[in-house]
Amino acid sequence: MHRLATTLPRAAHASTATVFSRFTDLVNASRAQYGLKDMTTKELFAKFKSRGTGRPSVIIVDVRERSEMEKEGVIPGAILLPRGILERDITKFVDVNVDEAEAPQDQRPAEVPTSTASTSSSTSSMPIVLYCAGGLRSILAAEGLVRLGYSANRVWNLQGGFDQWKEEGYDVTKVD
Repeated sequence: MHRLATTLPRAAHASTATVFSRFTDLVNASRAQYGLKDMTTKELFAKFKSRGTGRPSVIIVDVRERSEMEKEGVIPGAILLPRGILERDITKFVDVNVDEAEAPQDQRPAEVPTSTASTSSSTSSMPIVLYCAGGLRSILAAEGLVRLGYSANRVWNLQGGFDQWKEEGYDVTKVD
């Protein structure tokens, strides 16, 4: 029987940590542990139409690398926050609204960072849809947001990612 995950000691005095043999195992474990949900491209497109303004009723965050965005384009209205800086900069764009009753005691942030730079009080309850090229890296990005205090009920992963969005013929905006 092949083991997908093994337990190795971090240090002589530390607890053990699970080591995954494949990236997809790590993604699936994150999805299960944090209750992360997918939104289809069709559902996201409907969010654009639901407001009648051409602007979505969700916050869309592109977590791909800048070179991917420049080469392929982005979903219109997306906030461009590559995975490497997402957790550092997300509060510049999206307010945290921590539901203390929902977060387990050990996962509640001691102090929730806030920023007034580009945020609006209306962003504190809007759903957040994260996407990467294929929908896997964005699951790990979603985990990061939940661990920062964003409610798992408002954090979504775009199923199939940007590749699926583009393949289905939805609009794409070029990045300069």
